[in-house]
Amino acid sequence: MEKAKKVLIINAYSFRNRGDSGIIVAMIDSIRKAYSNVEISVMSQFHEQNREYYKTFNVKSVPPVWDIINEKSFIKKYITGFKKRLFYKSQSTEEIDKADLVLSAGGGYLYSSRIGPMGVGFLNVLYHLWISKKRGKKVILFPQSVGPLNYSLDKFLLKKVFNKLDYFFSREHITTELLEDLNLKLKVEEVPDIAFSLNPEPSKEIDEKLDSSNSLSIGITVLDWRFAHKGSTTDDTDNYLSKIANAISSFRKDHKEKVKVYIFPQVTVNTNDGDVAVSEELKNKISENVEVFYLDKINDPKKLIYLYSKMDLFIGSRMHSAIFALAGNVPTIALAYQYKTKGTFNLINLKDYVLDIRTFNEQDLAEKINYLLSANTEAKNIIKNEVAVIKSNIHQSIHSILQ
Repeated sequence: MEKAKKVLIINAYSFRNRGDSGIIVAMIDSIRKAYSNVEISVMSQFHEQNREYYKTFNVKSVPPVWDIINEKSFIKKYITGFKKRLFYKSQSTEEIDKADLVLSAGGGYLYSSRIGPMGVGFLNVLYHLWISKKRGKKVILFPQSVGPLNYSLDKFLLKKVFNKLDYFFSREHITTELLEDLNLKLKVEEVPDIAFSLNPEPSKEIDEKLDSSNSLSIGITVLDWRFAHKGSTTDDTDNYLSKIANAISSFRKDHKEKVKVYIFPQVTVNTNDGDVAVSEELKNKISENVEVFYLDKINDPKKLIYLYSKMDLFIGSRMHSAIFALAGNVPTIALAYQYKTKGTFNLINLKDYVLDIRTFNEQDLAEKINYLLSANTEAKNIIKNEVAVIKSNIHQSIHSILQ
């Protein structure tokens, strides 16, 4: 029997960020299509939280080389990282050493901290890429975004590490141009976010939970986006929620159909990284025929796509909620808090349906809601064709580089 190929996915996040778990599940599917006999491990800061989840996919959850979650002191995180870099030969890298191939999880985690250069999360990601190459492994970065890189030091460090890596899949053109400007030796190929490759998985439980008495269903994800923009305030996020609520109200006034609004808290990692509170705030602002639909029991991204596919329209502030909705063939408006969303929608020819989360006005949003619901069949056909092309391109590109 052929020896099993060992593949390690590094820089993964918590499965409770359902966008990130969608990326990992899509990667697992791609890996298994490429290799008939394979053992897969996922390395993450949240390895304990992830253990039971990935076990259901017959995948092992393993700890990182440099742990920054359990070290509470901000200064000590940097000291530990410095020691990990200085004495890298003596670090415990068993999981990396066993791997035949190291894949860095797709996503959008390589950007400058709003606090200043050399953010600890940014350094941690680069460290795991760097030490994987130091251990002599082939390292491929799955479709992801890089930036913004606001500091020369961050650009220098990224370039230093990236020039040692083997292959990079850029999931949008803004990232591709950024890497070109850095004049890297790294091979770069543009491929849409791998979560587009996922297919919906029907669920009777979901069917039973949805209210079928409404003419139209609108799905929404929201987030407290202040972490992404220095100087933003609670007034900014309150205004953002009010504009969404007002746009929904405007649509209801102009149409006779009964509209049900579902708000989905897609990220529930912890109190510092979760959408529950902001989802409840939006519910209070909309007030009429609205429900916060909790996803505690829906952690499989394929079932989440099925859930979103039941909507007539989707408004996504979480980028992967927008991707899941599109994968479910739902007309979707994205509210972008980082350029990764704009870049992704540009790449799939849907740039007209992206609004800046900070500057959009409720009239623009209301007009897009009205248009997509009135031209629903036409919009669905366009999305269906675009997503079919995307799925094919992702499969061909990923499969060719893994072989």
